[in-house]
Amino acid sequence: METLQQLLHRAGVSASVWGPSAGEPGLRFSVRGTVPFELTAEAAQQWLDREEINAQAYLDEFGYLVVAFPAGAEDAAHAFTELLTTKALQAQDTVDALQEALDGHGLGEAAAVSVQLPDPVMIEITDHLDTAVTLGVLLGADYIAEDLELARRKGMRKLARRLRLVLTGALGRGITTSAEPGCEHKADRLVIGLSLSQVTALTGRIAAAPGGRDVPSPPD
Repeated sequence: METLQQLLHRAGVSASVWGPSAGEPGLRFSVRGTVPFELTAEAAQQWLDREEINAQAYLDEFGYLVVAFPAGAEDAAHAFTELLTTKALQAQDTVDALQEALDGHGLGEAAAVSVQLPDPVMIEITDHLDTAVTLGVLLGADYIAEDLELARRKGMRKLARRLRLVLTGALGRGITTSAEPGCEHKADRLVIGLSLSQVTALTGRIAAAPGGRDVPSPPD
């Protein structure tokens, strides 16, 4: 049977497990990175209470978030681990599906999708913005690069704003876009931020757009 630490590691969750120790008889988790709550004691405690998990959240002397379980609360610790690993794996499956859909249209090499819960999913485009234009066209905005000088900072920022409007119309509010010009040794960069539910909707739109190759459905 896998230990709690092994379960967390397999799911890619950044958390360490230790205890019991003198004066602190229960299990403790030092939590970092990919978790479904902000890394503050208040946000973590609210999440624990909402999920009805018997644990206390606090920051240690180094500023790291710790979730502590009392002695005899092994079931609560396992429930906590299962929730963390399930949500992390679901998030990774979601971004992997979007990456496959982008690959199906030849966009995957220049568009990298990543997630760091509870933050938004990030799509980072780094190919002098050709992929950003193609993404807009796939969503029905054939005009998206019209009258824009994409080699100039002003044109890049206009493209980012237009793409945000297109994505908002297709997926809903809350999407962010930003553009940064490159240099001799670095390509232009456009970054899109969106939620996991919006990623799912975007994946469906891209996969259904004509011109792409078939992407196999994920296993059950």
